[in-house]
Amino acid sequence: MDLQSIIEKVERYAMDVYKDSKILSHDFLHTKRVVALSLKLGKRLGLDSKELALLEIAAWLHDIAIAKYRTKENHAEKSAEIAELLLDEMLPKEYMEIVVEAIRKHSWSEREKPSSPIGEILQDADRLDALGAVGIYRTIAYGVATGKKFYCEEDPFAKKRELDDVKYIIDHFYTKLLKIPEKLNTDVAREEAEKRIKIMKKFLEELRRELEQ
Repeated sequence: MDLQSIIEKVERYAMDVYKDSKILSHDFLHTKRVVALSLKLGKRLGLDSKELALLEIAAWLHDIAIAKYRTKENHAEKSAEIAELLLDEMLPKEYMEIVVEAIRKHSWSEREKPSSPIGEILQDADRLDALGAVGIYRTIAYGVATGKKFYCEEDPFAKKRELDDVKYIIDHFYTKLLKIPEKLNTDVAREEAEKRIKIMKKFLEELRRELEQ
């Protein structure tokens, strides 16, 4: 079994599926960043070459259903199903199950806890890409695409109202993004997350200053 050849086939498949995707927050560039982050974390955590290969395969396919079906709804489960069909004749069953389980449990919204190091690292890498300068861009891009307002004009930082990230983009920083570090699985991911959180907090501080002038 040539894992490198399988990785190349999976990457080409992902590239083809994503070529017409219009969801900027979950596009092929997001997937490439998650692949790179996954491998960086995996190497720091001492994964062997086989584990790194399976991690990379999972990362290429973790959001594939979003590109294929043009929706985030139940995308982790649907991406796992696509991966299982694609990899059925490429990988031994025990390897395929590791990849599929990692994809199925990576999503924040599902609140699933991965059962393998590969799953934990994939989940961490995906969450890290929601932070920092890239995270700010992705949050705004997704908010605009889904028709949200940038902020509540009367109370931008929810001093006297409940946070509502269904309506307001800025609220999403407080309902989810700033809480990500405490939800990560690995110390190396938490270390990177703290750097990225500082960038987001500076952005929010400057936004508050400008809006309160």
